[in-house]
Amino acid sequence: MQAHRVLALDYLYTNQFNKACVEFQKGVELSHDDPIARAYLARCYALSHRQAEARRIRDDLVKASVERYISASEIAAVYAALNDDGASLEWLNKACSERAGSLILPECRPCVRPLAPRSPLPTDRHVCASRSGGRRESD
Repeated sequence: MQAHRVLALDYLYTNQFNKACVEFQKGVELSHDDPIARAYLARCYALSHRQAEARRIRDDLVKASVERYISASEIAAVYAALNDDGASLEWLNKACSERAGSLILPECRPCVRPLAPRSPLPTDRHVCASRSGGRRESD
């Protein structure tokens, strides 16, 4: 399963979206619908202009997050890929509240990087800093 994700990410970051989607789909099947695998697939769909499929998975993840733990940062990344900055920032706030480990190096996550240039919206680092009383790890 992990090998499919790594290969899919390589395809995704080199704009080979169809190949990436195939590999992410294999990862979802092998993981028995793991939410993180599904979130990666949703992001891939969004980036390959398959918005309806991405939204369907996103909606399923949001609904499932009420019943069981699904990392808010993964849902935020799906919203970011769908260019929904407001919802992405809301979910990043939730991710900060739950102290999601994936936010340790947010600038290394291409899925949230697009939020930064679309000012005046704050980046995820600023969202987390505002939730921690203005303190950032770099301070």
